[in-house]
Amino acid sequence: MAVSKPAANAPSAAANWWCSPANRMEGLSWLQWPAMAVTICATMFTASLGKHKREIGFWMLLAGNVLWAVWGWHDRAYALIAMQVALAVLNIYGIINND
Repeated sequence: MAVSKPAANAPSAAANWWCSPANRMEGLSWLQWPAMAVTICATMFTASLGKHKREIGFWMLLAGNVLWAVWGWHDRAYALIAMQVALAVLNIYGIINND
């Protein structure tokens, strides 16, 4: 059997390292990073002594809950989704009872 040569215009493997499945995030996998960033920022706001900042923090935590739930649905992490629903209920309670 003869070994075929790659076409002259074919890109090299080194030039497209980012296209390999090991280096490319599939689908919504990238969503975990903004979810993490929103959650960390929201936690800083929620720990604030100011009522307005805490309220912003609770709303940001709700946004983080949504992001994590969408990512969990994509990865079939159903326990994560259940936890985000429970945390969202607590965040809504925090918004209502923010003194």
